[in-house]
Amino acid sequence: MTGKRAGRGSRYMRRDFKKNRPNEWVRQRRDERAAQPGADGGEAGGASGGAWKAFVLENEAFESYYKKQRLLPESEWDAFVASMRQPLPTTFRINANGPFATHIRDEMERHVAESFSQPLEVEGERVEPPRVLPWYPDRLGWHLNISRQQLRTLPTLNRLFDFIKRENEIGAITRQEAVSMCVSDPSSSPGRATPSQCARQ
Repeated sequence: MTGKRAGRGSRYMRRDFKKNRPNEWVRQRRDERAAQPGADGGEAGGASGGAWKAFVLENEAFESYYKKQRLLPESEWDAFVASMRQPLPTTFRINANGPFATHIRDEMERHVAESFSQPLEVEGERVEPPRVLPWYPDRLGWHLNISRQQLRTLPTLNRLFDFIKRENEIGAITRQEAVSMCVSDPSSSPGRATPSQCARQ
């Protein structure tokens, strides 16, 4: 049974390869799709040219529902919605039980010092330097609030993010929301068991 399924899957893959079907799991840039046949509404591009559009961070049903809950004064509503539309920062922790934790931390600090030796700006907007989470032990927790536009514009930031991605792939660091790094007992010490309060669905 297993062998038949594997064979059938292989036939489908060979068929798709021969027909030169695009890999729909790979997101293509707008200019790449525009250069393909059918980008103006033909077969390859579809009715809209197949170009990916930026996400519209609006939901009338969501706003209507929460307005009815009266969770906050009307005067604060616009600021509340605007804050939810802000992209979340990237936060991660260097795994303390790894043999190279302190070396990775030192390399991270070196990258930051080199990249931000002078203030950086993109289109008049100041780039916020990565910073250590002050409450996380041994300077192993980090916070980055850098946009994709800033990454594309400044090659030095790309090198920094390449370093972070590489260490993440090999398990040396773990991307995690800062609130999930908090433990329930701030007075924990070596040898004590501390429960995690990470939210699960």
